[in-house]
Amino acid sequence: ASSFLIAELGILQSANMNMHNDNKPSSEPKRERVPSSDETELTNIRINFNNVSPGQARELSTTRIQVNPSYQQRGSSANLGINARRSGSSSVLFRDEAGAIKVERNNTNADLMIAVNKRISQSSLPNVFASSSRLPVVAPLLNAEDALERTGGKGAGGAFSEHLYPLETIADHFLTHIDYANPANSRGLTESKAGELLDEFGLNVLTPPPKVPLWLLFLLQFTNLLMVLLIFVSCVCIVLFLSTGFTVYDNLYIGILLFIAVFITCYETFSQEAKSDSLMEKFRAMVPAQASVIRDGVMKPTDATMIVIGDLIRLKTGDKVPADCRIIFNNSMKVDQSMITGESEPVDSLVIAADPNALEARNIIFNGSLVVDGGCLAVAIRTGDATLIGTMVELTGDVGKESSTLKKDIDYFVKIVTVFAIIQAAIVFIVGLSQGYDPIQVFINGFVTILISNVPQGLPSTVTACLFIVADTMGKSNVFVKKLDVIETLGSCTLICTDKTGTLTQNLMTVANLWSFGARRVADEFVEAVGEEGKNKTAGSVSQAQTLLEIASLNSRVALESKEGSSELVPNGDATELGLYRFVSAGVLARFNRKIEEFRAANPKVHEIPFNSAFKWQMTVHKMESTGKQTLFLKGAPDVLLGKCGSYMDKDGSIKPIDAEFQRIYTAAYEDFGGNGERVLGFAMRPMAKTIEEELAADPKYKETLRTDMIGKPTDSKHPITDLVFVGLITLQDPPRDEVPQAIRECHEAGVKVVMVTGDHPLTAAAIARKIGLITKPTRDVLA
Repeated sequence: ASSFLIAELGILQSANMNMHNDNKPSSEPKRERVPSSDETELTNIRINFNNVSPGQARELSTTRIQVNPSYQQRGSSANLGINARRSGSSSVLFRDEAGAIKVERNNTNADLMIAVNKRISQSSLPNVFASSSRLPVVAPLLNAEDALERTGGKGAGGAFSEHLYPLETIADHFLTHIDYANPANSRGLTESKAGELLDEFGLNVLTPPPKVPLWLLFLLQFTNLLMVLLIFVSCVCIVLFLSTGFTVYDNLYIGILLFIAVFITCYETFSQEAKSDSLMEKFRAMVPAQASVIRDGVMKPTDATMIVIGDLIRLKTGDKVPADCRIIFNNSMKVDQSMITGESEPVDSLVIAADPNALEARNIIFNGSLVVDGGCLAVAIRTGDATLIGTMVELTGDVGKESSTLKKDIDYFVKIVTVFAIIQAAIVFIVGLSQGYDPIQVFINGFVTILISNVPQGLPSTVTACLFIVADTMGKSNVFVKKLDVIETLGSCTLICTDKTGTLTQNLMTVANLWSFGARRVADEFVEAVGEEGKNKTAGSVSQAQTLLEIASLNSRVALESKEGSSELVPNGDATELGLYRFVSAGVLARFNRKIEEFRAANPKVHEIPFNSAFKWQMTVHKMESTGKQTLFLKGAPDVLLGKCGSYMDKDGSIKPIDAEFQRIYTAAYEDFGGNGERVLGFAMRPMAKTIEEELAADPKYKETLRTDMIGKPTDSKHPITDLVFVGLITLQDPPRDEVPQAIRECHEAGVKVVMVTGDHPLTAAAIARKIGLITKPTRDVLA
């Protein structure tokens, strides 16, 4: 049922700004600060709450909806904060002086809270609101409390909120031109405005942390309390040597040896800490040299360091993202964010946020990420140090001022020893004086001797040598040690939480198994089999293996591109596509005695519908060299592909209708592969009676085979992809590192628990965990 509510509304302008849900405001708002709520005009407004019961409507009738006047106008429009106050609970949505949207909230009995973002220039308030419990959620969802908290700082840093903004808010907030109806036609910033922002926020570079000169870093090692004590004792020994008329050389030897020990100890510590600078340089190298930027409606290559907030950036396959960006137009783009998340699986990009959390929203792409497929138009929202990678650099480079546990323990030990030695030496000195001995002799032979004998001269050298050996051993295992004295804390570790991809696994998708009806082979066996087929082939013969190899080789978006600063061509694409490419390269060479690029050139692609997460397949049409005719190839999720197939290819190459026996064998193989944590792809084909051009010309609706619509939502393919022949399955996996099982076994033997942290499917995670020895006993599902 739909109910209506008459409520009091505080309007941001004068009485001639009457707003109803069917009428437009009679004039545009003035660009001025709004007076206090006591001075604002109150008028009645009719608001339609959809799907609200009559009982709830009676409750809502007591709700006071008012517009908070605390806002700051930006660009050509402003935002209203609309709040529901009821039963002693309230929330206020407002803009601070920096223009950031914030929420103040008093939860005494929060039964209803509404917060919506609204442009003054629009005709009326929306007739559907998002509430915390009773009212339906609408898009775009404005999660103001959790995600719209922003702070100032260089590059407009702070918590991400732009993923929840509508396009018009993005334009207003960053003062850039976006064509709302067709974002691809947006003009971006003007050159003059970009220059102003560059002067305000600086270059798009990561500021190196305050660098301590090497000579000062070396001298700081001598300020360690134990080093100070040893230097003091060394100086006393030399003074004694000088005071005795250069006759007692033992004092000189002791003083020099102590100096040498202190020097070696400090140098070893210094050399290890000096290596941390190289880590920062690797992070700074993540900013690409150039990017395609749109300013004044013209796209041109721009030095990545000159990119500013609000710049429109066009990205395509192979580009490195030069700043943190919000996507406003998407063309089936996939992004490799493994350097941020550690996960090798490319992320499908969107225009509308998929999650209130910016890291999971998928319409925010981060500086240093790599575009592996498709492309997009995006607005730069963070540059330089304000980017996510900039924050990571800051956290990684900050060694902190707090002393390590080992240093605290040594300092405490030195203080105890020093106090004890001084007390003991003072007692001996006083007793010697009371017995009438010469004060100088008592001081030399009593006070100084006891002081020196209590100082553990060999302690710093021994400790530093042990730590240096451990650091060197860890360094050979790619463990970066920034400070030697933190190694000791590792001995207290009882739990290790580790990422899966790239840490426990090789971060290299590899073909594991291939299946077709009547045949199941591991990757190496398949290559050998198709190689033998190539030697014994007869004219016109077709086999399962050959057809599966052809589909996997040709239905691919991997492209050869040159590395930056090099003429060498390397394959570029997402991890799964690259894994297939490496495998089929060997298969094509064995079967056809050709390089894969030669084979693809001989069977050119004439049509393509790229992969989209909505329909979960990728289609290509090729003019085949062997027949001279066009053939449709389909690759994607096996269950989706099977629904488009009416027949399958038998092991002798014949085509047979899909029956119950095939379904049973196929299902068993599919579930077995999935249970082993392998990624499974299905492959199908259909020889075409007509060319793709003839089919498209026969019915104009077939031309509507767009990858995505204007806002990045996938469209259904209008091309009839049915009556296919199912050929087989190929599985891929990210294999574990060879050394991981032994490392986990050693951790368990040492009493250290190891936990794998991953976003993979539980079956995949469990399969990997069993392979590396993380799970050794039967498990059960636990529902939290």
